[in-house]
Amino acid sequence: MDKDLFVFDEEKLKKADEITTKNIGFWHEAFIDLKSNKIVFISMIIIPLLLVLSIFFTITSKHTHDQAVNAIYIEEKCLGTGVSENIECNKANYIYLSPKIDALSWIPLFNGWEKETVGKKKLKEYQDKCADCVKVLNEYEKNINGLKVIQYKISVDKYKLNGVEDSYAFGTDVQARDLWVRVWFGLLVSLMIGFFAALIDLTLGVLYGSISGYFGGKIDLVMMRIAEIIYSIPSLVILMFLLTFMKPSFFTLIIAIGLTSWVSVARLMRAQVLKIKDTEFILASKTLGADDVRIIKKHIFPNILGQMAIIITFSIPSAIFYEAFLSFIGLGVQKVPSIGRLISDGKEVIATGTHLHLLYYPTLFICLLMLSINVFANGLRDALDPRISR
Repeated sequence: MDKDLFVFDEEKLKKADEITTKNIGFWHEAFIDLKSNKIVFISMIIIPLLLVLSIFFTITSKHTHDQAVNAIYIEEKCLGTGVSENIECNKANYIYLSPKIDALSWIPLFNGWEKETVGKKKLKEYQDKCADCVKVLNEYEKNINGLKVIQYKISVDKYKLNGVEDSYAFGTDVQARDLWVRVWFGLLVSLMIGFFAALIDLTLGVLYGSISGYFGGKIDLVMMRIAEIIYSIPSLVILMFLLTFMKPSFFTLIIAIGLTSWVSVARLMRAQVLKIKDTEFILASKTLGADDVRIIKKHIFPNILGQMAIIITFSIPSAIFYEAFLSFIGLGVQKVPSIGRLISDGKEVIATGTHLHLLYYPTLFICLLMLSINVFANGLRDALDPRISR
């Protein structure tokens, strides 16, 4: 081939050694990995979205979490007027209202109708009050103490039956409280408990485990034996011990969870520090005269930051689940609703098979929250693991 056909481009030669790709840092690369996994990215959006919505709906709701939905009307119109028989003044007409959203009334779940099993007398009472509000679905005989009693499976519109004009998206409970604001407020309480418990884990667990693993020797031996003694005491025992000196409250529950949950974080941090402290760059820092505080702050912490983020992320759902369990058995937060307490209140309706909305919505929210956090934590673990190929 004729060499004159080829032209030597000096401009391209000058740019041959230039780096044209954008420099991507460790956390930026981790975020790219999180975005590439659609399920993890959706869960990462759901968590702050639930937090923002819980704050927004708690603040903007017409009712408070412990206020009956007709309390304002009673206070303004009914007290001292002698009209206690008025429909709006009767609190009983507002209890156990089914979920109703006017714009979604074409969906059976939000049309305000609820299925009940009643006797002949109760059915006649409903029909006399409002014939259009009751639909008989099934009729059957039931043997009660040797007697055959006719039972009716019906669908009833409590809103129209009791003359209630307002609609409640999640319905009301036995004390005529709006379940909408109680669920959102309970979700906010559970998120706060999980956040503060994780903060205790971060503060105590990371510092304790790092000091124990870095200095080693007798210090490590004594510190880890103390941690094992604390870890061997069940959290339920510590909570009951605290309740003998403190009233059941939000802060008592956080302290009880934090006093034991930090130990597992400390043990994991100790293992990470033991793995890093004998590496060459730590030895080089010691040789150059760096003190222990600088080595821990500048060299060890940045290298275990990914593991710290993963551990703290996993500790949040653990704290939320533990709070739900304690509230379920009656040892949790008492004055304010949490998701666990709402589920505990809703468990009473399982036996009757009616008013199941009291159980559906708290259960749905805690499942969504726990699933989102765990999926995000798993995705974060994979994104921060340098051993996984990008």
